[in-house]
Amino acid sequence: MLRRYNQSDTLLQALKVTQPATESALAVEHECVFNGLIIKTDGVNDVTINVYDNDEASGNRLLPSDVVILGSVGFCTIGVAPGIDVVNGVYVSVSVAAYGDVEYQVLYDDGL
Repeated sequence: MLRRYNQSDTLLQALKVTQPATESALAVEHECVFNGLIIKTDGVNDVTINVYDNDEASGNRLLPSDVVILGSVGFCTIGVAPGIDVVNGVYVSVSVAAYGDVEYQVLYDDGL
């Protein structure tokens, strides 16, 4: 089923969504098409995100380096259309100012 996620003027489409994660991790472990992210901040602390086509925090970036989401935003989507071909998996590196909290999900399609 094709899902649509809409925040302000961003429309995202993806066939699959990862489980919510709260720390840096390998979100998708195989080849896929990266469609974007859903990010929920703690409402106060800024979040810095880096996304890689790799199984660790290095290699080809899928987004510009050090994307900062203001903590006051609360909920944000980052969409990539058309999606980006990923060979090694999707690794998401997150850090939160002042040891705050973040939750994110990766939108992707692996054709399975």
